[in-house]
Amino acid sequence: MAGPMKSALPPSSAAPASLGPLGVRLPDAVGDAVMALPALRLLAQRGYGLQVWGPRWAADVLAGEAWPCHVLPAGWRDAAAAWRGLRERLGAPSGVLPALLMHGDRASAVAARLGGWQGHGYTGGGRAWLLHRAWPLPDGQPHAVQRLWHLACMMLDEDLAPPARLGWQMGPAAAQAAVNLLGSRGLTQRPFVVLCPYGTDGEQGVIWPHFAALAREWAPELARQGVALLVCAAPGEVDAARRDYPDALVVEGMGWAASTALLAQAELVVAADGGLGHLAAAVGAPLLSVLGPGEAVCDAPWGPSVQVLRRWPEWLDVAPVLVAARQRLAQRLALA
Repeated sequence: MAGPMKSALPPSSAAPASLGPLGVRLPDAVGDAVMALPALRLLAQRGYGLQVWGPRWAADVLAGEAWPCHVLPAGWRDAAAAWRGLRERLGAPSGVLPALLMHGDRASAVAARLGGWQGHGYTGGGRAWLLHRAWPLPDGQPHAVQRLWHLACMMLDEDLAPPARLGWQMGPAAAQAAVNLLGSRGLTQRPFVVLCPYGTDGEQGVIWPHFAALAREWAPELARQGVALLVCAAPGEVDAARRDYPDALVVEGMGWAASTALLAQAELVVAADGGLGHLAAAVGAPLLSVLGPGEAVCDAPWGPSVQVLRRWPEWLDVAPVLVAARQRLAQRLALA
């Protein structure tokens, strides 16, 4: 049942920022930035004062954390000027402050260097010469969480295992927005499941083509069980969502953090490869992550609540996803 808001995992104790400022260039996709949370927390706990750079959504996604988030302009010239301006505001001379570049492109390294920061990051893309310290990618195909965690460990000269949970922090504004939505739609005491069929997270995702068919087949059964069906949609997706999911409540305009607070209350989330799927995993929501046949499992959502569904070399049909969804939902309702 929906009931009172569930708490996110408690924040880890933070050490004083004795190591000074650390600029961090986030990845450009929401899902990748979410999977960087353990690495960011490790750096903060060791004493770095994080100054986070990323797209406009970064401040919303990281609203539950205490780190300053800055919007990084597009284009390396404007980005370099932004790096330089922050360094000057921090009162540091050129070439002193470190910057950890989680985004692996050359332009990020150029901008940080021209802005007077010491870049640290993985090699690749011909950018090693631009970095103060550069490390090769880990062997094999580590998960994205492990890859970003390893980068933080290299920065700290430590060798640690990443945590099993991402532990996204729920800010009070996001929690209240979810409470308000549930109350306005009469869902405070009613269980619900959420479909996240879109991949709007900063890069074009590959979307399972049978989400609407799943909803059509499952909606009557959910109604008989007294379970509401919700679909999350960004502003540009609302019309299509209302057309393709006539039996669902279309949730729109909540933002990343408020949508995640809503997902935390769901009995089940079924998501495409995209930011909301990663955020659902990060907040511990029961998640079925439906990946495409060519999508790497090493980039799938991370956490013990995640069940990845994927078939090679073709897309999954509706039937196996519906079977898995019924099973997970039955387990949840039995515990309610």
